[in-house]
Amino acid sequence: MNQNNLLATLQENRLMQTEEQVTNFENARTYATGTAIANY
Repeated sequence: MNQNNLLATLQENRLMQTEEQVTNFENARTYATGTAIANY
């Protein structure tokens, strides 16, 4: 694997990780909002 491929792979992994974190955050926020409304 040459250096360019390695860099591209690392960037892809980073992007996928970031998207997953955003999704997790959105889910957590939605859950928290739903729980707050239910408790209200």
